[in-house]
Amino acid sequence: MGARWSPLSFPVDDLNKQGLPPGFRFHPTDEELVTFYLVSKVFNARFSGLTIMAEIDLNKCEPWDLP
Repeated sequence: MGARWSPLSFPVDDLNKQGLPPGFRFHPTDEELVTFYLVSKVFNARFSGLTIMAEIDLNKCEPWDLP
């Protein structure tokens, strides 16, 4: 399987070699979302110590107050 190109014009394989988690670019694929991020979330695993996105309770925020 050859290298895929991300919207940032870097081969995805090169990003993975830099220690970044799969899907670490602007548009992760559906498969990457399910197999890496959501499975990790279900099993309460941390994302390699990275805090990329904050977790927000949408029931406690108005849409215009979201960061």
